Amino acid sequence: MALFGISIALMFVIVVFGWSVLEGQVPVSISYMIIYAVLIWRVAQWARGPLAVGAALAIILAILSAIAVPTWADRDASGYASPETIWGSAGLSASVLGLITILLVAVQIAVIVACLRAFRQEWQVEVEVPAGTSLPQPGPEEAWA
Repeated sequence: MALFGISIALMFVIVVFGWSVLEGQVPVSISYMIIYAVLIWRVAQWARGPLAVGAALAIILAILSAIAVPTWADRDASGYASPETIWGSAGLSASVLGLITILLVAVQIAVIVACLRAFRQEWQVEVEVPAGTSLPQPGPEEAWA
């Protein structure tokens, strides 16, 4: 859940401080932030299904962000307009936004790994235990599964 929150924060910074140069990516980024917030809410309820959706969305976002990194580096050259914020004031430089985008790619890779790892934990499995007894201890072959 924390990785989804970090992703939302990084996307928020990129959208707010690079608003003028994002063109058609703004609705996609805002949609991702909303979807990730819903995923945080669902995973907090111990729902296992959103983990696969989160991993799939993180793969797409990692690809889109990895494609965007070189363009931020290109925008750092002379002749390009500096990014402006959503309010019209000076935004972060293109190199800083590129660095934040690289961090976003790294976080998305971590989201993919964490979602797939958590999906394997079988949260939906319930073990029925009669009242007054304890849970059965796993055998050696079950301990590493």
